[in-house]
Amino acid sequence: MTILVRPRLRVALTIAALLLAGCGVNTSVPGGAPGGQAAQSAAQQTGAFGSGAQSVIEALKPPKKCKGQKTTSKDATIKETLETKGGSLCIPAFGDYGGDIDYPAVTNATSITLESSTTNVGGYPLLGPSSETPIFYLSIALGGSTTFGNKGGAGGGLESPNIVVGDKYTIYGQGTCFGVTENFSPYTTTAVSSKHGGEIGGLGTVLQGVSVPCAATGILEAYED
Repeated sequence: MTILVRPRLRVALTIAALLLAGCGVNTSVPGGAPGGQAAQSAAQQTGAFGSGAQSVIEALKPPKKCKGQKTTSKDATIKETLETKGGSLCIPAFGDYGGDIDYPAVTNATSITLESSTTNVGGYPLLGPSSETPIFYLSIALGGSTTFGNKGGAGGGLESPNIVVGDKYTIYGQGTCFGVTENFSPYTTTAVSSKHGGEIGGLGTVLQGVSVPCAATGILEAYED
């Protein structure tokens, strides 16, 4: 099924999907033990903080860095390519966050740059509640126009031991295309368990049939509800 949207909104939908699908916020479980909150909770469920708990803590490691990513003290970036046959994009690992974005086939192969950060390094407007601060930022820049196919794999997610499994998170986003900037509708979901603590995924299906008519840019901000 093809998704028909106003041209100025196409970029918002696509960037939202990219950011949410891959960037979705992850989760762990309450606690404060080294190795992440999820490890602390899992250890408590064993009824002891002995050797068994320690092995659980050690197992919850942050996602690995993407091959070729550039990391500084403030952010991590990577430049990749959307392939016509579809594929997977690596979210640059930073601040114990990382993951991937699976996408369907595209009409035009184009470059895409992703930047991960846990602070507002780009001076972005705060898109969520004024009393809250984002826990993760993902900026995205497409090198040119493209259209995503109606079929094929789409998904992926952001993973981290720093977010609480079972808690709700809201992702706010903003996209710019042809000089027009628009906010897209907030997306709220519940974090699920992953090998790195937690994950929000399965949103890549929104990419199917969506067109981006320009070299667009966007920002995603993840908030804990």
